[in-house]
Amino acid sequence: MTVGYEKVSNCNSFWQRSIKGISYGGLLCRLSKRIIWHMSKQDIDHRHGSGASGSSGSEFPVLEPVGGGHHRCSNCGRVIYSDPKVAVAAIVPMDGGVLLLKRGIEPQMGMWSFPSGYVDRCEKLERALEREVLEECGLEVSTGCLVGVYSDAGSAVVLVVYEVSVTGGVLRAGDETLDARVFALGSFPESAFEHDSRIIDDWRAGVALRGKG
Repeated sequence: MTVGYEKVSNCNSFWQRSIKGISYGGLLCRLSKRIIWHMSKQDIDHRHGSGASGSSGSEFPVLEPVGGGHHRCSNCGRVIYSDPKVAVAAIVPMDGGVLLLKRGIEPQMGMWSFPSGYVDRCEKLERALEREVLEECGLEVSTGCLVGVYSDAGSAVVLVVYEVSVTGGVLRAGDETLDARVFALGSFPESAFEHDSRIIDDWRAGVALRGKG
């Protein structure tokens, strides 16, 4: 994971945080792209005029680490909170098996994993998941039961996994996908990420508890 702060042209002294290569829970989501999101409104409005400790309106103060992944402004002392990034992933049961996608991007290009992606700011989790599934494999889905919420020490990503049901669309490989196939539970290919098997196990346990399996 690479995290950095950088100045943004044509903006009035606010911070953007760019994240490259964040992964969690075996689902490395859309990592060929540079993931950028704005901080909260109070941080976007964080600026210093020419009279603030010698800083001009076109300059950025230094951010000093204060622990927990957060930073403090060296000019005014305000803490800039670096919140986690939320990702979603889908278990898509189809034709007696589960849909997996062959990754068309690095890392793990050519390996198989679940449809997944990042949640946009102010986007509802379920809508984000439905959007990602449609983009990655052409299926319209409805979000169902929660499979699990996964986080790891040292990772900025919180992964939320749902079971979904297909309501429409046509199965196809999207722009970041080389192939999309349904695999029987006993014949999964080697997964792209080590945590994929845990997620499947959690899903199967939930299915059994609900009396479906």
